[in-house]
Amino acid sequence: MNDPKFVLMRRWPSLVYAGLLACLALLLPSVGWGWSTAPAKKKHSTGTASSRQAKSPPAAEPAPALAPGEWEPFIEPEKQIFPSLLLASATLKSPLREEDTAHKTEPADQKRHASPANHAAPVQVPEIFGDENGLLGVALISPADGAHARVEVKDNALMLSSVVEADLPEKGREYHLLPRIEYKYDALNRVRQSHPLNVTFAVNVDGKNLGERFLTARVHPINDCPYAYQNPDDQKDYVDIAWMFAAYVNEDHPAIPGLLKEAQEAGVIDGFDAYQSGDPGTVLLQVFAVWQALREHHIRYSDIGTTTDESNSLYSLHIRFMEEALSESHANCVDASAMLASVLRRMGIDTFLVMEPGHMFLGIYLDREGKQTACLETTMLGDADPAKFAENHALAKAATSAVRKLKGWKCFNSALDTATREFTKHRQKFEKANDPDYEIVDIAAARREGIAPIGYVKPE
Repeated sequence: MNDPKFVLMRRWPSLVYAGLLACLALLLPSVGWGWSTAPAKKKHSTGTASSRQAKSPPAAEPAPALAPGEWEPFIEPEKQIFPSLLLASATLKSPLREEDTAHKTEPADQKRHASPANHAAPVQVPEIFGDENGLLGVALISPADGAHARVEVKDNALMLSSVVEADLPEKGREYHLLPRIEYKYDALNRVRQSHPLNVTFAVNVDGKNLGERFLTARVHPINDCPYAYQNPDDQKDYVDIAWMFAAYVNEDHPAIPGLLKEAQEAGVIDGFDAYQSGDPGTVLLQVFAVWQALREHHIRYSDIGTTTDESNSLYSLHIRFMEEALSESHANCVDASAMLASVLRRMGIDTFLVMEPGHMFLGIYLDREGKQTACLETTMLGDADPAKFAENHALAKAATSAVRKLKGWKCFNSALDTATREFTKHRQKFEKANDPDYEIVDIAAARREGIAPIGYVKPE
């Protein structure tokens, strides 16, 4: 178990497309395995993978066929706008790689020898003009060979006027035109309440105005994190964008310097040097110092993660930002894992988020190369010290006797033991690249792919 690979896919299916808009594959670094000694703590539900399995989405009604010269607008997914997705993916590197699409081409010899009796009519996938990874556009049936089309998405509260123009080669064929939207990112970052938004589309073909239409989209608050989509027509066809959770890890949050000062004053360690000591126990001791500082904020577990709008096929989770968790003194497993990961990344300690059905906990790299790891059950942050606990040997060796007597020491050791055992227990499932219920989101890998943290905005 020295070389697991984890693939995170970005594939927004479209009910208009009846196909895929884009793919993103992230090959995450290898993960080593830490210690294991005690029984696992009961998991707290976050409404993630386990609830996804429980739902049975209804079949979608087929879209009416369009005639040449007709068009219709679309907003994906499901006429919903997630500011978090737009902000996190604004600097995302191109997801269209040669290796991602190579397997989609049927071998020529199979085509030549296919039996006519078993040959199904090929599905014509509409050609896309404009932003191949876009989420807003129109479906248009070309009225003539070489028709010139112009599509505009009008200015509104969240986006500037954006245009795409293209020559449509074939009469009667369906084309999708998606302008590269110029979003108002500051406005997106300030969306704290769900609300409707009218998005207006205008189409012109060969100089003829085909009119304007609008769709009313549901705009989600910035806290809503979409992480999966399940095809209403096929429950086995799902889209996994679990990398979105990395956007809620914000190593630049303005609350972190204060927390680090508190951690320094906790009396656990003299200073933070990340991996300079070369000792895994010293790395864990730095994590314990942060743990102690956060315990002073009396953060308690709270399983509140429901988003404003429920859907049978689109799955999202409401995530508290660090300032909210600190001010409310509440956090669920996702909130707490993202908060701790933010502070540790600021200190120079690399982390990863560990996802399993209905739960998340934090993974920590104990060396610069990522060969040794430990995991931390963040829902135990506010727990009292247990009567019995399994002490982590590397951590205990690095700590002084005074540190080992601190309140929170036993709890921290138990949190390490609980999560690391759970991680090791399911290591074969984490190895599988196609298992949406057992995943790792490596924060450093996400940053390298251009997945940005959602920036802090001072409440108005």
